[in-house]
Amino acid sequence: MALKLKQRNVSETASTPKVDTTAIVRGVIDEIRATGDEGVRKYSEKFDKWSPASFKLSQEEIQSIISTVPQQIINDIKQVQENVRTFALAQRACIKDLEMEIRPGVHLGHKNVPINSVGA
Repeated sequence: MALKLKQRNVSETASTPKVDTTAIVRGVIDEIRATGDEGVRKYSEKFDKWSPASFKLSQEEIQSIISTVPQQIINDIKQVQENVRTFALAQRACIKDLEMEIRPGVHLGHKNVPINSVGA
């Protein structure tokens, strides 16, 4: 039986205006794809009030930031990553290779490849 950790509060959602969050996010992503760093800067300024000279952090900056994160948070993140990886691997193992010619010269399909080789 599934255990619900959190339930929607119906009284809160009844008066909440309907917003098409998916369309908003899709628009942001599309704009960033089209404009690159300019789009990232625009939304960083809009949502975070942050506009650094560069969005790329040095290894030293990354390590400095990581050193401020409590060890329990790091452990939790690693556990979540392992949980997602374990599930993804099990899910991927259920997918069988498929290739078919749906009409002459038109081939469709997918191949089950190891997760660690995707994008390599």
